[in-house]
Amino acid sequence: MEAETNAFLVWANKKTLPGDLSRIFQEVESKNMKTCSFFWVLVKTLKAFWLLGQKLPLTGTLPDLTSHTADYQRLVKIYKEEAAKDAAHF
Repeated sequence: MEAETNAFLVWANKKTLPGDLSRIFQEVESKNMKTCSFFWVLVKTLKAFWLLGQKLPLTGTLPDLTSHTADYQRLVKIYKEEAAKDAAHF
């Protein structure tokens, strides 16, 4: 099954920022939060979230995979609970 084949990805070391996000995180430091756009406020908040746990927040949407219904429902529940925790911190 696809889930079993890719299960190792759950424990993979993802302590690096994707793409240009590290550059954007550096750039946000030069912005004045009182006068900048809402985008930069969100970037600043995202950076603070990243610094707390070296991870980006989950969206709450489970990626496509092949699974039995009961297993999939358990995964959806876990994924949504973790996304809710991330949203509370974000």
